[in-house]
Formats: sequence, structure tokens, C-alpha cells
Amino acid sequence: MRPFSAVHFLVVLVIFVMSMLTVRASRRGHFSPRTLRCVLGFLLAANELFRYWHDGLHFPNRLPIHLCTVASWTAVYACLTLSPLAIEFVYFVGLSGGALALINPDLPRRVQSDFFSYECLRYIAEHATLVIAASVLVFGGIASLRRGAIWRANWMLVLFAMVLLAFNLRFGTNYMFLLRKPGNPSLLDWFGPWPFYLFAAELFAILLFGLMWMPFSRYSPRRTSNGLRRNK
Repeated sequence: MRPFSAVHFLVVLVIFVMSMLTVRASRRGHFSPRTLRCVLGFLLAANELFRYWHDGLHFPNRLPIHLCTVASWTAVYACLTLSPLAIEFVYFVGLSGGALALINPDLPRRVQSDFFSYECLRYIAEHATLVIAASVLVFGGIASLRRGAIWRANWMLVLFAMVLLAFNLRFGTNYMFLLRKPGNPSLLDWFGPWPFYLFAAELFAILLFGLMWMPFSRYSPRRTSNGLRRNK
């Protein structure tokens, strides 16, 4: 799947339509919220577990600590428990990270030329499921965001990045592209050289989170004691 090719645009469009249809079905009560959460959680977990079985794990370069991988497991937890912090992380970090990964995919050139390869299909499935799950949880009438969610999500992201940066420096890895930019053209190319692009990326994340909060800025839904409207 070559970035910005006709096939790429079609894939992104299909995922967007699937997200909107699933959100609409959830809001109209076509599916039980509990059932929908369990199905999404199962799909997320199954995708990750199959990848570990197929690709294996190896220290330190092949560990399940990529940002979208952690967001996917957090989404599983959010689907099963409706934890407010987990939902905030999944919405702001998971949805934005998954969407950006689909819009500007970081795939090896050999994979870009073979849409039906395992690597390409797995990449699409992982990020598409994450985007759909985050959208349904928040826009599907299952849970509501609390005030201050932007800053909690941002601090969780910064803390995770700091831990990964220490890990990268210790073991020579490059999780989250904290030491080097990806080999393919990416948004980070606009943010200057290392380490300045790290600070620019943080400012961009805050701006993006602010835009994602706008649909809720004037909306004050009824909340339970923990800040969520729980639909079983």
C-alpha cells in the first residue's frame, strides 16, 4: 500500500465509513453496548496475540511497547472496564495515533508494493480496529470524557515517552521514533532535527488534543461518580 496512492485513499475512506457506521449503530441502540465493547475488545486482543504468535517477541527490538500497541491493549482494558483514564488515553492518544498511522503509514518499501501481504494487512487491521474502538467508546454513547481529559492524556503520553526514551538510550532501540525519524517521509520531517522535533511533536499533540476536545467543550453530559456515563 503505497502512501497517498489510490488504494491508500480508498482504505482510509473505508475505515472512516466503518467507524461512522459503527458509531451510528451504537448510538441508535442496534447493538448492546456491552456486546459491542466485548467484540471490539476481542478483536483488538486477537489481533495483537496473533501478531505475537506469528512474528514472535525478541528483546529489545521486537517488544509490544510501540505506542499504538500500548494504546490497543489500553483499548482492550477500556472496553472491558470503562476505566475513565483508559478511555481518555485511548481517545486522545489511540485515536490520533491510529489515524495518523493510517494517513501516513510507515511501511517498508517491499510491503508498500504488496497490499495483500501479511505485514500490510496486519498494519491496517491493528490501526483500523484501534480507531473504530476509540470512536465507538466516545462518540457511540458508551462513555463521556471528563473535564481536564486533555491534560491527563497528555501527561500519560509524556510519561510513557520518557520511559521509552530511557529504554531507547539504554538498548539502542527507537520506539516512538524518539531517537531517529522514520525512514519514510513523515510529519516529523516538518519539526526540525533531533531533539527539537520531540518538543515540536509535543506541541503538535497538545494542539491536536485540543481540536479533539472541541466537540465536547460545550457539552456537559450527566456523569457517574467517576465521570462516565455507563451503558451496560
